[in-house]
Amino acid sequence: INWQNTMAPVSQNAIEQDSIYGKWIVSNFKWDNKQIHVASIYAPTCVTKPGTIGIGAHIARKGFWEFLQDRWAQHEYLIVGGDTNNVPDIAFDKRRLKPRITPEIIEDMDPYFKFLHTNDLVDTYAEQYDPSLGPVVMAHKSSKGTSESRLDKWFHSTPLADFAWIDPSTHSSTNAPPPPFQTDHYPIELTLHAPDPNKK
Repeated sequence: INWQNTMAPVSQNAIEQDSIYGKWIVSNFKWDNKQIHVASIYAPTCVTKPGTIGIGAHIARKGFWEFLQDRWAQHEYLIVGGDTNNVPDIAFDKRRLKPRITPEIIEDMDPYFKFLHTNDLVDTYAEQYDPSLGPVVMAHKSSKGTSESRLDKWFHSTPLADFAWIDPSTHSSTNAPPPPFQTDHYPIELTLHAPDPNKK
């Protein structure tokens, strides 16, 4: 789906072609007598084209979330996971390993937060985070090694609050072997557990 066409021409010109086409897929399954919808999302990450004005990645993500907002079917039991390529909370979602020379870029997060609010989604890890277990676990390290960020996230709709769970031990903190394909992101595992411990 070419969501780029919904944006202003000046913004369209600032986005690389690879970031134009929709990067999401939705499936569903039945679990514990509930119809669970699962969506995988990859939000745009791109650089500004030479000779254009603006920051391409930020422009693209704003258009991406606005496009989804208008076309997303709402579901009571919804799980969304993927690479949002954003840092909603600098204090929680990013760890600076080396001093930044230039100021942090402020991204317009309103369309992102509106998408989460409209679909009754909460950040699973942030919701369950326990400071006593250690620092926030980041899933991505910048190519230059200057920072770590929590770009990859799971979200669940509030009716699934008692069933969705992320085990921090599945994160990079355990030095687990990387997945068998090339990636600079650590996998994050979300588990659905039945309310009855005897259920499978």
